[in-house]
Amino acid sequence: MHADQIVPIKYSLATHLLKVVVALYLLLTVILTSIHLYTEFSRTKARVMQELQVIQETFAPGLAKALWDMNLEQLQPTFLGIVHYPTVIGVKLLNEQGAEVGAAGIVTDEQGEAVQVNPEGKKGPVKGYSGIFSSTAPILHSRKGKQLTMGKVIIYSSTGIVFEMLKPGFMLIMLTTLIKIVAVW
Repeated sequence: MHADQIVPIKYSLATHLLKVVVALYLLLTVILTSIHLYTEFSRTKARVMQELQVIQETFAPGLAKALWDMNLEQLQPTFLGIVHYPTVIGVKLLNEQGAEVGAAGIVTDEQGEAVQVNPEGKKGPVKGYSGIFSSTAPILHSRKGKQLTMGKVIIYSSTGIVFEMLKPGFMLIMLTTLIKIVAVW
């Protein structure tokens, strides 16, 4: 070979193959990282839903008693106690006819829009709040060996809470992904 026939390194077959391998690695890394993040999000949301169900079971007897006794003043402290849980943004109690008896925090209205309920029970719109999900459970009262349905409780959470719970793990995943990409490059 003559010196004028040598192919520059940037046009060589080895350079092209290296670019293809790195591009495939980057694509595979992005796909697998996305799948991992989606799986972690789903798992964390399921944990939040389980926690909402535990909260419902914990407070259901008190809510049933308040509904049975028609002691609506007893509801507000209970609502405020429920809303203080880190995974809860709001709570709503409906009677057996489906009419709202009380609410606290951020809940959805009849149109599915997010509204903020202040301590006095007045509702106002919440701008830019989305990703609300809820868990609903019946409120049952035992009377003479029978279970009477008194209404239902809806406890609300949001994807924002799920993302906050995921943030430390997300940062670790992104850091390790970045280190792998730099190492391959």
